[in-house]
Amino acid sequence: HLGLLPVIKSLMTTAANPVPIKSVLNAMGFAAGPFRLPLVPLTDDQLQSVMTTVKAAGDLVTFKTGVKVA
Repeated sequence: HLGLLPVIKSLMTTAANPVPIKSVLNAMGFAAGPFRLPLVPLTDDQLQSVMTTVKAAGDLVTFKTGVKVA
């Protein structure tokens, strides 16, 4: 579980939930869907930062098969 701590911290501190979680799921190829107001998507910089942390977790995080993550 400690290996996922950086991912959890990133998801919980980047923006109000569920925005970071939904953004990462969509980027990973899962159909989390769009945001409804008043929630707005992460900025490109925020998404890139969170995805860098997710990718650094390596095998602890599984991407959907056949989906290229930006």
